[in-house]
Amino acid sequence: MTFLDTLRQDHAVLRNKAALMEAALSTAPYARLVFREKCFSLLRMLNRHMKREEALIHRFYERFPSARYLPNRRDHADEHAQLRAVTELLLGGLKVSIPLIILRVSQAIEQLQERMDDQEHTLFPLFEGVTEEELGFAPRAPRRPASISGAMSVNAILRQYPSAERVLGPLQINCLREGYESVEELAWRRGLDVSQLLEQLRQAVAASPHN
Repeated sequence: MTFLDTLRQDHAVLRNKAALMEAALSTAPYARLVFREKCFSLLRMLNRHMKREEALIHRFYERFPSARYLPNRRDHADEHAQLRAVTELLLGGLKVSIPLIILRVSQAIEQLQERMDDQEHTLFPLFEGVTEEELGFAPRAPRRPASISGAMSVNAILRQYPSAERVLGPLQINCLREGYESVEELAWRRGLDVSQLLEQLRQAVAASPHN
């Protein structure tokens, strides 16, 4: 696996989480706790991505010093700071200004998407074909299948396997109500094939470098 694949997978997960946040903006005045959790989730994922990206790029520059791109490279510090400020505002409880929260989140998401587009067009081509092993990282151990069962609750799966949101996100699950149901109960109520849903969840987890 190339480290560019890792960064691309990170961006795919971030784009999905950002899309879910945008969809949740309309619920912010009515479901503060759900909205706050989604904001925390996006911030945690962005934080992990920034650390992983910085480590990989630093190692790349050590290995290929002539490819130095630092003068023009733009990381995610600005949008991370914006999201962090939003989460601190959300901790203010009922006193917080929801219109201000919505504005700040919208700005952070727009900035994040623009930053990823910029990186994918200007930074990523430099890393084409370079493997993590070439940079001195140990080969990854074979990934064990995700231990996801039909008896697990939706919230438990999302906590343990954040990348499962790729599958569960489009279902627009109410985490305060449906989140405590088992996957089997959710599938039954939604008219879904539970075996197919479980397989999709396991595949999403297996394809992610974060679990």
